[in-house]
Order: sequence, then structure tokens, then C-alpha cells
Amino acid sequence: MEATGAYSEPLATFLHDEGYDVSVENPARIRRFGQAELSRNKTDKDDARMIARYCKLHGPSLWQPAPLNERRLKALVKRLTNLQEMRQMEENRLEVSDAVVQPSIRVVIAALDAQIDETKRAINDHIDNDPGLKKNRELLESIPGVLGSTMLAYMGDMSRFSSSKALVA
Repeated sequence: MEATGAYSEPLATFLHDEGYDVSVENPARIRRFGQAELSRNKTDKDDARMIARYCKLHGPSLWQPAPLNERRLKALVKRLTNLQEMRQMEENRLEVSDAVVQPSIRVVIAALDAQIDETKRAINDHIDNDPGLKKNRELLESIPGVLGSTMLAYMGDMSRFSSSKALVA
């Protein structure tokens, strides 16, 4: 299947959990394959056939979902980012809003602040309750300027890297 942002990972996880072999490929790579074949996919059925030909010819590697603890950390970090973005939007509204709506905006900002604090606590608790995540956060936070929980959510299993140079590359 093609990676489709927010939709491909839950589908790939479901299919994997149901026992199917799953590959998740970059859509640009498949599009270039189709262009090389001079195919002009007009329907989903044609597109599915082209993806099947791509897989048969290239044998892409099988996809494995990240461990549940890493997926949950990533979900929490993504939620924190979304809450922070919403808060910034409300701050921007507050700057240009009429005085009559400012109290309402302040209430929303206060609610977002509470959710941001709660989500930060949930992230820290989640990491603190997992020895592997905790160790990796400490390692990442030893690097000046690095927020360990955020990097950890997107880096996953740090044992994949043989050295700090391999991590940076």
C-alpha cells in the first residue's frame, strides 16, 4: 500500500494484526514506477493493479508496526503538538478580537493550558513507566538542546543505531 499520511498507519497496523503481509511504500516511488510504465491510472482499480505490479517486480520489504508503547508515545506527542497549535491560534485571535469576545477566548486558552499540562504529564508518566523509553529519553536529553520525549516519539527503538554518529546520519 502507499503511505497516505494519517490513514495508512492504522490500516497497515490492522492488516498486520489480522495476519496479512503489509508493505508501506512512498507514493512518489510508485508514481515514478507508473510513469516509467507510461500508465495513466484513471481509476482506483487501475491504480491497485499498478501497485501490485510494483510489489511483484520490486518486492518491497514487509512493514512492521512500532511497538505499542512507542505508538502511544507518538500519539501523546502529536496530541501535545496539536494542543499547542490550537493555543497559538487562540492567542492570535485574542490579539485582534473585539473586547466582547476576549473573555470567551481566554476561557478557551485556559482550557487548552490545562490540557497541555495534562498531556505533558501523561507523556512523562508513559516514559517513566517504561524502562526502555526512560533510558532512551535520558540519553537523548544528554544532548544539549534536545527535547527527549519528542525525539523519542519519532525515533523509536534507539538500539537500531550503533553509535551517536549513526543516529545523527
